[in-house]
Amino acid sequence: MPTMEDVYRSARLLPTGDRLRLAAQILDEIVNDPRQMAGYSEEWSDDDIKEFSAQTAHYLDSEYPEEQDFDLPRELVNVQPR
Repeated sequence: MPTMEDVYRSARLLPTGDRLRLAAQILDEIVNDPRQMAGYSEEWSDDDIKEFSAQTAHYLDSEYPEEQDFDLPRELVNVQPR
């Protein structure tokens, strides 16, 4: 099986229009099937849940500063979103 570098060297020999169509075809395939993306998962990791919770807590605090009845877990109250 050819390596990525072999394929790239061959693709560089194509006319510019064909190279652009090839690039568009590759990108379209990736966009239409996100499972092909590196790190893709249907599952949420503990870090994903913590980050989502921190973002939610930050949003609620900024949008509803007068409300204090959200009962957020103590570890999320002072977490800054990324």
